[in-house]
Amino acid sequence: MLLEFPRLQVGRALPRLTGRLRPRQPPVRSGRTSGSVSRTQLRDERAMAELGGVLFLALGLLLLSGVIHYVSRATADGTIGRNAMVGIRTRHTRASDRAWLVAHRTAAPWLVIGAWTGYFGAALTVVAGGSLLATRIGSSAGVAIGFLGFAGVLVLLLIGSSKANAAAKEAALENS
Repeated sequence: MLLEFPRLQVGRALPRLTGRLRPRQPPVRSGRTSGSVSRTQLRDERAMAELGGVLFLALGLLLLSGVIHYVSRATADGTIGRNAMVGIRTRHTRASDRAWLVAHRTAAPWLVIGAWTGYFGAALTVVAGGSLLATRIGSSAGVAIGFLGFAGVLVLLLIGSSKANAAAKEAALENS
């Protein structure tokens, strides 16, 4: 039994579909009428949108750094004890209360440095955003600084976590 399918005429329907998918561009008129938008106004609106994105990135970095700073201090001094939600949670750090405390005290300097890296990265991102507004150049510098700040925080978190896990492993072996 042979199945036959009707022939699809894709070529005729394609121009109609692609015409709908094109984004509408605002008209740029050379004359100065009440409804016209100048190139300067469009550039200023784009610069403000880019500045908003850069500031949002800086705010996220600042918030992440604040949470890391608080949690690292609270777990290192014992305010936040062993739990399943917050802190460096590995098999070795959750083995005992002593391993938890030793691990977080070992990781605390690395996590605090990571938090200060994030604070500094957020400040530089805001400065780059301000220079964007003043000079009206691209926001790539602000975005790059923001992402480098996030990367620095992540690297320091990973270093601190690996050192904490090693210290907790030693503490668990001492208890045995």
